[in-house]
Amino acid sequence: MSFLKLNIKVFVLSLLYVLTFSTLQLYAADVAKGEALFKQHCTACHKVNQKLVGPALKGVTAKYKDDPKFLYGWIKNNQAMIKSGNPKAIAAAAIDPSAMNTFTFLQDPDIENILAYIDDYKDTPPPATAVSGNSSDGGNQDVFANPSIYYSVLGLAALLIVVALFLVFAAAGLSASVRAREQQEELSTSAIWGEFGKFLKNKFILTSIITIALLGGTLKLIQAARAVSIHPGYMPAQPIKFSHKLHAGKHEINCQYCHTGASKSKNAWVPATNVCMNCHKGVEAGPVYGKSEIAKIYMSAGFNPDTKQYFEPNTPVDKVMEAFSKWMADDAKTKNLAGALDAVKEIGFNKPIEWIRIHNLPDHAYFNHAQHIAVGGKDKDGNTIECQTCHGPIQEMEVVYQYSPLSMGWCVNCHRQSKTTYTFTDPENPKKSFTPSPADMGGLDCAKCHY
Repeated sequence: MSFLKLNIKVFVLSLLYVLTFSTLQLYAADVAKGEALFKQHCTACHKVNQKLVGPALKGVTAKYKDDPKFLYGWIKNNQAMIKSGNPKAIAAAAIDPSAMNTFTFLQDPDIENILAYIDDYKDTPPPATAVSGNSSDGGNQDVFANPSIYYSVLGLAALLIVVALFLVFAAAGLSASVRAREQQEELSTSAIWGEFGKFLKNKFILTSIITIALLGGTLKLIQAARAVSIHPGYMPAQPIKFSHKLHAGKHEINCQYCHTGASKSKNAWVPATNVCMNCHKGVEAGPVYGKSEIAKIYMSAGFNPDTKQYFEPNTPVDKVMEAFSKWMADDAKTKNLAGALDAVKEIGFNKPIEWIRIHNLPDHAYFNHAQHIAVGGKDKDGNTIECQTCHGPIQEMEVVYQYSPLSMGWCVNCHRQSKTTYTFTDPENPKKSFTPSPADMGGLDCAKCHY
């Protein structure tokens, strides 16, 4: 009976260890991933325990515990929920007049991780669990960082080993009982472990364990390899809090007023500071940040907002900052004047603004904006190809993020499904005409994009 008790203890302890260890590991990974997603997508407008542009988020899951799926829909596309007349969405929108961005690219597990991080957040959080990758590469993690597939397979293998261990000890316990009843020699512990060792050395068992481990690792490796240089959702913090929702949405400024190269160049071009000054010589304060962000434009342009004249190029920085300090002192929206002035000084006097590039193709891929805007006709849904076709609802974005994957498969599918601006006579029926897709005109040739 001693062996029977022993195998029961070993089984229970092993099972508790596997379940506890797996739960702790998965929970830590989820919270850490949620923190990375929160910092990448949410910190521009939200803090957990303090109001920023939007309200503090602590306790939001408890607030909607009666309808947890509401938060998923709200985060993905709050505007659609408001337009549909959802009463909770309308009530949430009334909390703050600043409309929230849409995050249609986030999956349910991503939102679950973000909410887990918010629930777990402490005022003085402990050192963050290390997460491979960072916001500069779109949050891509190393091959084994995401436990969703690989750890599930390994967990199954571990569970099978624990069950096998239990069966060996159960059999040993029964054998020990029979031996004791028949007054035979007691079965030793070393003999039991020897039998378990034979089980693990079984070719079928050993091959199965190795196959499961290799399969899980291969799946994760393929997933990671396909994600190289693909960063949907990448949303870095820019040196100036520029709102496309305000400029392209509310004020309906045409995209090509600022990005003038889109229709005539390979690149769309980032506007020079002088383009910003065309409007902001007269517009001195914004609806959210007041003068603090527009002051950065003036600093880059070398413009004195106090005198409405440009500084001399050799003006000492101290004199420049003195003028900005005087001009910003009465701004009610600037809560921390010293911090705001430091941010203005960091831009650099009479220097270009160092915007962070969001959409970035690999060096071996060629893309021409003008070619697509001038020749592109209709997308797969029959809509005229506009900036939003690739960049998403840019006019709704408070902070711009990469909307589309910009992967090769995504581009190839667009070439197959879209239409050009050309119309030809149908060679099979001269009385008809047809509009070719880019694929019909060689748009699937490797050399079109890689040469």
